[in-house]
Amino acid sequence: MSPGTVKTMVETISQGMKVLRNGELIRVPPSFEARSIDFGTGPVPASVIPWGDLATAYWQTGIPNISVYSRRRVSKATDLIPPIIQTVMKSGALQRLAKQRIERRVTGPDEANRARRPTHVWGEARNANGDSVTCRIETPNGYTVTVDCSFMTAGTCSRSMRGRILQCLI
Repeated sequence: MSPGTVKTMVETISQGMKVLRNGELIRVPPSFEARSIDFGTGPVPASVIPWGDLATAYWQTGIPNISVYSRRRVSKATDLIPPIIQTVMKSGALQRLAKQRIERRVTGPDEANRARRPTHVWGEARNANGDSVTCRIETPNGYTVTVDCSFMTAGTCSRSMRGRILQCLI
C-alpha cells in the first residue's frame, strides 16, 4: 500500500466498519456480513470494510444499501479488539506519530510489484425479491488503474476543452 492509503487508514480506523443502509452510513461490527466470496481466484473469507467510496456511492448510483468487502478473515472474537484500537486511535497525538512512522517506513508498491498484483473486483446486486446477479473483473493493480484513468480523463478534458482554455496557472 502507498503511504497515502495507510495514512487514510490511520485517520479512519477510529470510526470503525461502515456500510450504507437506506442512504445513510452506519457503523457495524467487524464480523458484520462476513461471508465467503470468489473474487476471481476461488472462494476466500471476506467481510465489510469502511471504504471511502461508500460516501459517494449512493449519490452516484441511487442504490441505498451498499457494502464494500475485502478479503479478511473475521470471527465474533475479532469484534472485541477493534473497539480498543478505535478508542486509542482517536488520539490526535497517536495519529500524528503513526503518520510520521508511515512517512519514514512505507514506500508503496513499485512498478514490478504492481505488475504482479492485479486487482480482482467482485460485485453483487440484489433486488427486493431477492434475485441477484454477480460479476467479477480483473484489472491492473489499483494504483496503476487510478493513474491511467487520471491521464485518460485529463486527455479527454483537454480534447473537449481545446480552444476554450484562456489561461492555465501552474
